[in-house]
Amino acid sequence: MQTGCQGCQRDNGFPLAFSMAFQPIVDTRTGTIFGHEALVRGTAGEGAGSILSKVDADNRYWFDQQCRVKAIELASRLFPAGGDQSTRRSGCPT
Repeated sequence: MQTGCQGCQRDNGFPLAFSMAFQPIVDTRTGTIFGHEALVRGTAGEGAGSILSKVDADNRYWFDQQCRVKAIELASRLFPAGGDQSTRRSGCPT
């Protein structure tokens, strides 16, 4: 029996290393940070455009999956467990 979607069965991967930057989301009424948006970046600080320009129809699924995993892994290290801030992804196709 096969499990997972068709995209999971393909092993194209994403050929470029990337990381995430976290932009605070601020409640302008109170001035408090209530979340962070995960923004894709190159490992040497390149902007999102340099990474997103490498996304195509063949690797889009894997890039999206890697964005999810990387954002969650990094956020779990940067922000304390049980905190009241959430993380949203940006710059990753869905």
